Amino acid sequence: MVTLVKRSLSFSALLSTLLLICLLSQHLQPASALAIPHPIAQSDTEIAARQNSGQGAVRWDGTSLFIAGTPITLWSGEIHPWRLPVPGLWRDVLQKLKSGGFNAISIYTHWGLTMPANDASSISQKGFNDIAHFLDTARDVGLFVIVRPGPYINAETTGGGMPGWVQNLNATLRTTDDAYRRAWTPYLDAVVDVTKPRQVKLGADGKLDTSAGSVIAVQVENEFQDKLNGAYKAHFDELIAYYKGKGLEVPLTFNSLEGRNDFQSDESLDIWGVDSYPQGFDCGSPSKWSPTKNYTESTHVRSSNPNFIPEFQGGSYDPFGGYGYQACAQLTGPDFIRVFDKDVLSQGLKMISQYMGYGGTNWGHLAFGGLGASLAENRIKLDKLYENAQLGRFLASFPAFSRATLRSRQATNGILVSELRDGDSGFYVVRHEDSTSTQTSSFKLDVQTIGGQFKIPQESEGISLLGRDSVIVPVSRVLSASKATLLYSTADVSVVSVIDGRDVVLAHGHAAQQHELLLQSNGDKLATTAQVDGVTVKDTDKGLLITWKAVAGTAASYVPLTAGDNDLLLILSSTEAAYLSAPMSTAPAGSLEYITGFGEHVLISGLYHVANATVDGSTLRIVGQVNATTTALEVVAPAAVTALTFNGAEVKTTRTDYGSLKGTLSGPSDAAKSWKAPALQGWKSADSLPEIASDFDASKDFIAANLTSTPNSWFEANATNGTVLFADAYGFHAGNVIWRGSVEGGQSRPTGLQLSVQGGKFFAASIWLNQTFLGSLEGSSSVDVANATFSFDALPAGKSILTVLQDSTGLEEASSDNTIVPNALPREVAKKPRGITNFRWTGAQNDAQPRVEWSIAGNFGGERYPDKTRGPLNEGGLYGERQGWHLPGFDDSKWEAHELSAGLTAPGVKFFRTSVDLDVPTGHDLPLSLVFSNDGGTDSQNSRPTSRFLLFVNGWQFGQRLTRWGPQTVFPIPPGILDPRGKNEIAVAAWAVDETGAKASLAFQVDDVFAGDVDYALVNPSIETVRGAPSA
Repeated sequence: MVTLVKRSLSFSALLSTLLLICLLSQHLQPASALAIPHPIAQSDTEIAARQNSGQGAVRWDGTSLFIAGTPITLWSGEIHPWRLPVPGLWRDVLQKLKSGGFNAISIYTHWGLTMPANDASSISQKGFNDIAHFLDTARDVGLFVIVRPGPYINAETTGGGMPGWVQNLNATLRTTDDAYRRAWTPYLDAVVDVTKPRQVKLGADGKLDTSAGSVIAVQVENEFQDKLNGAYKAHFDELIAYYKGKGLEVPLTFNSLEGRNDFQSDESLDIWGVDSYPQGFDCGSPSKWSPTKNYTESTHVRSSNPNFIPEFQGGSYDPFGGYGYQACAQLTGPDFIRVFDKDVLSQGLKMISQYMGYGGTNWGHLAFGGLGASLAENRIKLDKLYENAQLGRFLASFPAFSRATLRSRQATNGILVSELRDGDSGFYVVRHEDSTSTQTSSFKLDVQTIGGQFKIPQESEGISLLGRDSVIVPVSRVLSASKATLLYSTADVSVVSVIDGRDVVLAHGHAAQQHELLLQSNGDKLATTAQVDGVTVKDTDKGLLITWKAVAGTAASYVPLTAGDNDLLLILSSTEAAYLSAPMSTAPAGSLEYITGFGEHVLISGLYHVANATVDGSTLRIVGQVNATTTALEVVAPAAVTALTFNGAEVKTTRTDYGSLKGTLSGPSDAAKSWKAPALQGWKSADSLPEIASDFDASKDFIAANLTSTPNSWFEANATNGTVLFADAYGFHAGNVIWRGSVEGGQSRPTGLQLSVQGGKFFAASIWLNQTFLGSLEGSSSVDVANATFSFDALPAGKSILTVLQDSTGLEEASSDNTIVPNALPREVAKKPRGITNFRWTGAQNDAQPRVEWSIAGNFGGERYPDKTRGPLNEGGLYGERQGWHLPGFDDSKWEAHELSAGLTAPGVKFFRTSVDLDVPTGHDLPLSLVFSNDGGTDSQNSRPTSRFLLFVNGWQFGQRLTRWGPQTVFPIPPGILDPRGKNEIAVAAWAVDETGAKASLAFQVDDVFAGDVDYALVNPSIETVRGAPSA
């Protein structure tokens, strides 16, 4: 029961109110109480079959997931390996996710990047597709893995992960059509052949064996809907049969689209879940909250598996025209974690995966979408990751939570309390009934412990609950070493561990708030002789009552206690100080305890990031990073540890009265803190649109666009005079394409043309006739196909060249809503073309239509591209890209000097190049970004230029700047793409879509400075390696 404290009430009035509420609570169910429904009834046979299907290392029941017989709460974060195309950096981001409290990760694999042609021989599992290396790294770091291969993944990526060539299949996608089955089978074979040997297993001793891998589940399809008269259901079952036929032993899971229950009753599926994004995606109003959601509804539960959220909101999608990463991160910031994530746990859920944990970078033509994840694109830990860590550590510290079930959930006086129980262990999760509330409330809470019932706090007026906040009050936690019991704590508890035979408990709360906890001895009496400022220790008949007020900053109060021969150490801190406390498991790497955080630890406090810690005899070897404000190190470790090293360097330490080791790290060097990247200057440029000239030789890299039919039923022959003008029909699936039409005017003399171009939302196109600019087309947030009529003087009687330059902002993600076309395949959203969808001359005599012989140029080599390192989505079809001008080693010595800031003043495309030598101090990690400015992008949207820029760093396309739409101007470039201690070649393709031109400034930005470097390897093959001998 909750009692709201209103300071304006007199004592007698308050007492009367309390008595009345107590009486009512014994007899009445509050109107705001949430009913706890029973799961959907299923037959005993089905339940037994479901549970028996997991007799190996991974099992489950209606409440929990079991790994090697131990129930766990799955606390997972999404990461896509291919969004960070530097495999050497995977360890860094995985270690940071591990430090963020996650015990698992969920990954999509990408069909389009893995299999760029409809030919099994095109499959690549190297570089950013090296899933074997990624899974091995995750195992080494200590993370379970859920693999999600699709074949359709959505993932805010072009085509939802499907390759562009599926547009040309004579099949309905995501069905059992034979052509579609033949298309996906080689891809899934490749993924499963890597995944299968990396499943978790049981050792001969019955314990978890991750020596081969830590994969615990494989997902079937993605947010699939049971539509199309059962055709989708047939494909869903086909995939399940495929995986089981391949010998996968871990459970097969599924993520239903939010608000739906597709395939919930599928008896062949192991674990069903439903995605949830309770905050929505309005990054334009990041402080506006939506209410929390009810996950106990029966439509979201089935008795054969735990309630599961495969994708729980961890950020927000932010497309072109959006509001930027920072706003999206704020929308789902630390307060969101404290309220929404705790609320999910309060409803008894034991399987949650945040989407995203690390958003990575949408490099190349993966498509744009900021994700606002806890670990930023530049690998910097945000406060929300630290907040997430507190929940992950709580789950590791209270194993009983993995079996605790929701017993009651009711609101009184605006305070909502959810009570969960597993035997004597209990948890009260408290927040405002109105989860969007920003007010501060004070209340008293009735808790039932093994030491009796208490109204807490005992020593102050009430627990202070800030707006948009929540607290988990644990009760009856028996401590392993001293056998004392933590009867309750009004502050969150994020660490309960045993270190060298001593119980260590860390409780944390907001600064300036009063907190208390009660410890009951189960033998020798608990006592302390320490006098700690701000901490009061009171001996009561129920145990040792400790009250304290959190102090702002990163310092904590350490309170040593004794109980006979047993010691106990309390650490009482502010939330900010708890952020920098890292319990590091001392269990063997790969063990269940190492991955989940159960068991014993060393506790390292004060550092920005602890990647690893190993006890080596009398030395604790710490690997990690510090910035200028996180250099005060304190370690609670076994007494045998007498020395510390940080990144290999010895740390001078002193031992405190309570047994910890303290030291001060030097932090980043002065050279690193003052380091600035050189200015980008000495730009050169060359014209990158020679195709508009009538004498341009198109025979080298243009191909004839002369198809007259396609299985893609979006084609309407009469709209383009019978010619298929879809880029994907000719093997070009990403970036810019150039359509070049040769036409003999004859006597018809048209004076205009009607043109429709489809390129996706926010696309653009520019049109020339005989080197005369006719105009442009542009999409928007609601327009993916644009049309206009362009007028000109009468078409000459002889040969003319019509040029259409367009880009693609990515192929459409799939939808289950398809348009039926008589005598043809359905018009599927995923097959929406990129190209010219309507073309007609106007003003001609007798409405004549002079015939156009079309040709098309796209990325160099099309589906048989030669750059196997950067993959099929790195390049488009601009002339400069086809010539390799973006690649390192290209000889631009004959180019003219031309500053990027001067840009273009007329419609067209220019390539700009420069190089810069960087000398980032060794032993440091300085995340760097390239920043566009002075491009008109800060003007009001309607007056901004329509210019577009492609940013290439050492051959990798790592930024698309759409000046009118934004929002991104800052483009993080990871080491490995960027050489922090060597030469870097920067190229920018500037496209003046219309007469507003295209000019910009580009400069490096240092995002932060860390002592402690990261491992990476350069992945920047030269033009000679990729294309052969360079040409000017």
